[in-house]
Amino acid sequence: MSELVKAEEQTAPILAMVERVAMNPEADMDKLERLLDMQERVLNRESEMAYNTAMSALQAELPTVYKASDGHNSKYAKFEVINEAVRPYLTQHGFSISFKSNFDSGLLEITGIISHKDGHKEQTTMVLPFDKTGSKNDVQAIGSSVSYGRRYVLCMLLNISTADDDNGVSAAVTPEQTINDLLAAASEDLRKKFFKKCGTNDPAKIEEKRIAGAITWLRQETQAEAKDDNA
Repeated sequence: MSELVKAEEQTAPILAMVERVAMNPEADMDKLERLLDMQERVLNRESEMAYNTAMSALQAELPTVYKASDGHNSKYAKFEVINEAVRPYLTQHGFSISFKSNFDSGLLEITGIISHKDGHKEQTTMVLPFDKTGSKNDVQAIGSSVSYGRRYVLCMLLNISTADDDNGVSAAVTPEQTINDLLAAASEDLRKKFFKKCGTNDPAKIEEKRIAGAITWLRQETQAEAKDDNA
């Protein structure tokens, strides 16, 4: 039995008691307030446990994102590339990412927030100067720092690894590549079922809203095939 299921079984009687007291017109308001505080703590605990369980599953699946040359003798993974690579996995496990920024005393404060569908959220903040290198004007300096900050905050939130490609070829592990890798390990019958399910024979043409579900289904089916083959 999972820790989350155990917690739900333990907290159900508390929530039921709160409901009974709340429905009693002669209820002691101080007692009710204490029970409501307890209920809030219980719900917060459950949402945090759901977050931790989902984050553990997400971490096991997140790809390494490979760096690309910026044309100036340096290599890094752009925010847009990282975001596109991880977004289907975030959706699959019930997460969303948002950012907020603050400008104070000539510095940029950028905060990344990761929220889970069951309510719990975590955040991290980075403070950095405006990037005025390369003769950038004021607007370009702000834009460059915002992009830099979002990239690093996103990597910190998800513990994302970026690396140089072993073959010296710049690339990012995209959902399309993930699907192609899974298809390469699948049987011909499974590939036909997958293409029929997606309504296309081209992974690049799968609707964005269906990608996460398609990857999950294909991964489960290929794992089931592998087990059958080894049985």
